[in-house]
Amino acid sequence: MYTANVNISKLITVILWSILLLLPDISSAQETRKGSTSNWEDFDIKIRVLMRLCHFPSASICLIKGETIFYSKTYGFSNFYKRKRASKETIYMVGSISKSIIATALMQLYEKGYFDLDDNVADYLPFDLRNPFFPNTNITIRMLLSHEASINDFGLRPSTVLPIRVSAKHARNYSDIVENMVEPGGRWYSSRYWLKRYRPGDTACYSNLGMIIAGCLLEELSGMSVEEYCRKYIFEPLDMRHTTFDMQRLDRKKLAQPYTSVGKLFIPLPKYDFYLLDPAGGLYTTAEDLSHFLIAHMNGGVYNETRILNESTVRLMHTVQYPESTDLILGRMFAGKIELHHGLGWMKINFLGQELEGHSGGTIGYNCHMLCFTREDGEKVGFVMLTNAPLLQPAFFSPVRTLLSYTLILKAIVKELNEL
Repeated sequence: MYTANVNISKLITVILWSILLLLPDISSAQETRKGSTSNWEDFDIKIRVLMRLCHFPSASICLIKGETIFYSKTYGFSNFYKRKRASKETIYMVGSISKSIIATALMQLYEKGYFDLDDNVADYLPFDLRNPFFPNTNITIRMLLSHEASINDFGLRPSTVLPIRVSAKHARNYSDIVENMVEPGGRWYSSRYWLKRYRPGDTACYSNLGMIIAGCLLEELSGMSVEEYCRKYIFEPLDMRHTTFDMQRLDRKKLAQPYTSVGKLFIPLPKYDFYLLDPAGGLYTTAEDLSHFLIAHMNGGVYNETRILNESTVRLMHTVQYPESTDLILGRMFAGKIELHHGLGWMKINFLGQELEGHSGGTIGYNCHMLCFTREDGEKVGFVMLTNAPLLQPAFFSPVRTLLSYTLILKAIVKELNEL
């Protein structure tokens, strides 16, 4: 028997290079780099290979250090079959990252004295908001923004989705639609929207409907639509020129085509607008634009000398509001593998031993991340990664391979940030 001593690290490198040589080049020329001791070539190779394993049509990545976008690059095709490469102007729908925008907008009003966090939400809405199983317990704004309002997203009945969506498309605001969903006697009301075993404040239950209600609150308090308010007080001050909740404001040619997949075949999906769901997941943006927002949060509310929040308010948003509370939905989704707690529209995540904070977002045909952390040397670093593929592919595409490769790509980014 012949035995050879093989350097495992070199063998893996050779294998990865071999795989890479057999694949068409999917990296884009759209790239920004700044001087660093980091080996960008190795990082670029990792991302390109892992993108193939993740089965992403395209991705746009920005790495942030302090107040600067340190590295920016796009990969793959925003439209795979037209061979249209992703660029720094490619727009993605970022799903639940939208929640951090809505929470930031509300906290701007909080700073101006419009409300206190422990006020009853119903005091500011044109409808009563109460869990019918606990009618004597108020739902506060703090609960709403930290997913403690005892609202159950999975109470939504499939038969009501289309009429709610159609009604929302033509509504002047969200309040009338939401009132018909959450108040007894409403056109689309169901008691299943509410947790039966937990009163408001007892446990975290990740809720898109809760953030839609937060959008209603923003409109009622400001007298402006969600789009109008966020454009005036967040997007324009932060130079987020390609960011909106309204698809009609977009150059649709720049919007990455959403995809799902069958095996190795990409299946294009229609480009769509969320309407009612905008505050929970309907934001369109670019990686660079979203990086400006993350930089502001990483630096106490300031981007490029423009302040959108006071530093004390940013700290409050980033503070876990209910430390003993475990999220019922996300805890089950990740089978307890990821420790997750909620601030105010902000998440604290323990990912493979690294404490991250920010928000992630997954919606039909898109999966995105906006996360940051403080290194051991005290340097604040973060990243934005936007893709036009869902996290969980259909059952016939291996979910184990998808989750594993997705974990590896995030791990590679975190490792790079630690070495910048």
